[in-house]
Parts: sequence; C-alpha cells; structure tokens
Amino acid sequence: MRTEVRDSLGELAPAWDALVDGSPRATPFLCSWWLEAVAAGTPTFVLVFDGDELLGGAPLVEDRRRGVRRYRLATAGSEHGLDLVAAPGRTDAIADAVGAWLNRPGNRIVDLSGVRADNALASCAPSTARVDTLETAPWFGVPPKFEDYLASRRKKFRQEIRRTARRFDEMGARYRVLDTDETEQAIATLERLHDQRWDRHSLFRVYFAQFEAAALAGAARGEVRFHEVEVEGEVIASLATIEHRGTCYFFQVGRNPEPRWSNVGTVLYARVVERACSEGFRKIDLCYGESPSKLLWADHREPVARVHWGHGPVGRAAHRALTALTPAADGLRRLRIRAGGAGGRSRAPASAD
Repeated sequence: MRTEVRDSLGELAPAWDALVDGSPRATPFLCSWWLEAVAAGTPTFVLVFDGDELLGGAPLVEDRRRGVRRYRLATAGSEHGLDLVAAPGRTDAIADAVGAWLNRPGNRIVDLSGVRADNALASCAPSTARVDTLETAPWFGVPPKFEDYLASRRKKFRQEIRRTARRFDEMGARYRVLDTDETEQAIATLERLHDQRWDRHSLFRVYFAQFEAAALAGAARGEVRFHEVEVEGEVIASLATIEHRGTCYFFQVGRNPEPRWSNVGTVLYARVVERACSEGFRKIDLCYGESPSKLLWADHREPVARVHWGHGPVGRAAHRALTALTPAADGLRRLRIRAGGAGGRSRAPASAD
C-alpha cells in the first residue's frame, strides 16, 4: 500500500463515491461533490492505494493557526457522521495509513469535528488527544404513511401540527418542491429568509458561500432539494434538504419572522415529512443541534464528537494555547445565544417554529 496526498479527487471521484456508497454508514457529507465544494483552505485528500486501486482515505483541509499547520475535516458547519472512507474489509489498514500520516514527524494541529468518538477516523488519534462531546444529531425512521408518523408524536405536538396546518391552509399557503432550474433563486431566497430570522447571530453565515457551491453541485445531481411555503406569491419559509440513499437531511432553514407567520416552520417540516413518507424515504436526519423544538420531531440522536490534538513540541504548544481560548469563545457564543435567541446556534435548522 502507498499513501498519496492530493488537493483534489479529480478523476478518482467516481471511485471515491463508490466507496462512500458501499459503506454501512453512507453519508452525503463524504461524497466528492460535497467535499470539493465545501473545502475551505487548502484541500488535502489523504488517499491510500493498493497499486492503482483506491482503497480509501480521509478528506481534510489545511490552514494555519499560530504559525502551525492545522488539519480539519472539510465541512460547511453542520456535518456529522464523518469518518474515513474505506473499501470493505480495509478499514483498519486505511486507519493505520491515515494515522501514520497525521502523526508523522513534524509540528501540526489535528482537529476532527463531526466524528463519532468510536469510529475509525477517531482511532487515528493518540491516547493524549482531547475528545469533546458535542450536541447530537436527532433523527427518526420514516413510516409509509404520514398519519403513522403523526400517531407516533406526543398528543400535544400532534395537535399543534394539525392546528397550524389548518391555519395556514385558511391563509391560502402553498407548499412546493422547487425544480432544479430554480436552484439559484432558491438559494437566494433561503439566504434572505435565514438572515431575516437569525440576523448576525447565525453561525451558519460563515459557511454560506461553501453551502451555496455545494447546493448547486448537489442540485445538479438531484441530491439537494429546496422546499418552500408561500402565501399570495410571497415565500415565507424555505428548507434545503440533502437526499442520499434513502435518507433526507434537513440541512438549513429560513423563515420570515413576522408574527403573522409564526409556526410556519412547523408547517414546512410537516409537509416535507409527509413527502418523505409518500416517496419511500427510510430516515429523516435533522442534522447537528439539539434545540427543544427540533427534538419534538425525532426519536433518536446520533452522537457527535470533536477529537483534536497537537503533534510535535510546537504543535502541542499551539494546540494548548488554542484549547485554552475555547471556554472563553464558548462563553461568548452563549451570551450571543441568550441575546439573540435560538438563532445564535443555527448551524443546521435549529428550530421549526
């Protein structure tokens, strides 16, 4: 086996995607079209080969912190379930090869956010690595009929969904899934509504350009869809979903915050769930974040962790310095959340209100 580092998957993209789709935990956040779009910094694909055959690897990006190279996973802020990509039966070998590359001589910081603490990529970390437990990613199985899903919800929430749906029906609200040729306008609408709802408190704004590039690429493949609710021609709520191998991911939402449109997010979520039931999806993943309103929809939670460490004397010192700043940064974020409401934590759709 040999290890090779590239700044793009290029002609290897089909082989990489075949490995992703063949894994037991296939996720769109490891697909080539997503990774190439969201990589910020210097894309760094650590690839492992047997001769000319691609066996797998790790999708990283390189930047610098405190004068030291830092390697992170390529994300747009809301991904989870990230791991190595490996051919069947070769996971341990890929983990050994990627781990050897990450822990080779020299100074660097490695920061893997969006993994499970028990997965193969996390196993590349040394025993001294820090493991932080993050918020989970809620999800639920999709039944064949929407009424079956409603029956599984708490009575009060079920009544709220039906009552809100009737109110918006009386207003003449219309739900629709946009066509691929409407993607650019859909992105602009989502951006406008997201800004109206969250303003400067949204952490997702940092990633919006990456998301836009990924959404355009995914829509062209039929894997990114936009859902809207409109009243009298005005779009008042928008949701971007990623649809991959039987799972519908609720990636990002925006809505008009005017009081007369309160709870439009509930209507939008309900319509998308109803569509998922009718089209045979097996699972809806609400993506990263644990807002109480999101948890009402879900039955399970996917654990999400951040595994990070410094390598080499200078890398360890830089990592310690950055880690020491984390509590202060988290405290400031919490203050922003309290000042601005749930929007301060809006990476994935934090609320369907």
